[in-house]
Amino acid sequence: MTITRTGADLAPGYVFMTPWPTDNEIHQSGGFIMTVDGDMIYALPINGMHDFRVQEYNESSYLTYWNGLNAPFPQVGKGYGQVTFADTSYSNFSVRPDLGINTLQQDNPQWTGGEVDIHEAEITDGYFAEIDIATNEVLYEWRALDHIDQIPLNSSRQPLISIIGNGTKANPWDWIHMNAVQLLSLSGKDYYLVDARHTFSVFLVDPTDGRLVWNFDGETGGDFGPVPERGQFRWQHDTRAFNVTEDGLELRLFDNHNAELFNGTDQSKAVIFHLQTPPNKGISPQLIKRIDHGSYGEPYYADSMGSYNLLPNGNEIVGWGQVATSSEYGPDGDLRWEASFGTPGLVFSYRFYKNEWHATPAAWDPSLVVEEGKAYVSWNGATDIEAWKVYTGISENSLQCAGVARKKGFETFFTVPANASYMQVGAIQGGEEVRRTSIVQA
Repeated sequence: MTITRTGADLAPGYVFMTPWPTDNEIHQSGGFIMTVDGDMIYALPINGMHDFRVQEYNESSYLTYWNGLNAPFPQVGKGYGQVTFADTSYSNFSVRPDLGINTLQQDNPQWTGGEVDIHEAEITDGYFAEIDIATNEVLYEWRALDHIDQIPLNSSRQPLISIIGNGTKANPWDWIHMNAVQLLSLSGKDYYLVDARHTFSVFLVDPTDGRLVWNFDGETGGDFGPVPERGQFRWQHDTRAFNVTEDGLELRLFDNHNAELFNGTDQSKAVIFHLQTPPNKGISPQLIKRIDHGSYGEPYYADSMGSYNLLPNGNEIVGWGQVATSSEYGPDGDLRWEASFGTPGLVFSYRFYKNEWHATPAAWDPSLVVEEGKAYVSWNGATDIEAWKVYTGISENSLQCAGVARKKGFETFFTVPANASYMQVGAIQGGEEVRRTSIVQA
């Protein structure tokens, strides 16, 4: 990672990322927890892993992530998998309900436009489900094709023929491409906020009948007034609502503003809107904040992926998706930290997060390796190790404490003490030794 810092205050916590190559750009993909200085805390080498972060469940902190089979090109943005929860000892369980579906392709007799006859075209539906984590029970499910009277197929801005689909059964048309869903409570009732990338829209769903309460279109405003020019969004990701009241809400999202066939004219950005509800076409959404990289240097044009999150100290972190970069900004939008981890377009992280995390692995011990008179010790995933207590002896049964080595980075190394034939190292946490490595020959 190449890291740039300005010296201004950063939010506490670690960076969570899932680097994934489109070529041989990196040698290991999976989930990684890193310090802001680029030291590794935890590596979880699982292929097809995304959305790696900390979430709360039953009043406890868990690492969560999606992993599974990612569809190969050209069916990008699709996959079949599960969500895994790992507690602070890295003991885990997975949520993978039987939804009764393998593919969401359906015949499309409604759409008759385009450059070719597509009466028999195949399309990919938009679908989400709310799952009971404890039981895997499906509590609610929704399909976009059940509501094409409110979301017409011709509202899609995704061309029928493109590098990610052509309307055939092998490569169906991805007309809506939902990439974020959030459960909201309004006036004591639950609703779902849905991000639909290929229609440039964010809409609110009433679960009572599945109907749209309102639609916020990134170009036209939809059910709201015209979108301010500097806030117009296209091909967006990671929409979330916050500060929700009876009269309105604030909405943050990552605006790609670019796609595979529409790239390089308008830079990607992160934006926050205030929406007055219920919507009124005479009242425009208020653009509260806009963050773009062009204000600090080279503009970023992210065809795909991306994230935008608010941090507890008022800072904000933007993941630039396909650009393979993440940036932390201060409350006033000033760039304070940036990390790049590969060649844009050849490696990416679907989203970036910054979370506080404290964990001590239960299923594996610290690792000790001795080579050419040097000892190397690490403990993958242990966040709170202060130092290493070093034991040496002429036999495995005669080990005595030879000193303490201060922890430095992911892997601490030190010179093997003289006359040591065998070694063992103990991890010190909170002033106490909590676990030892295996005994190794020195």
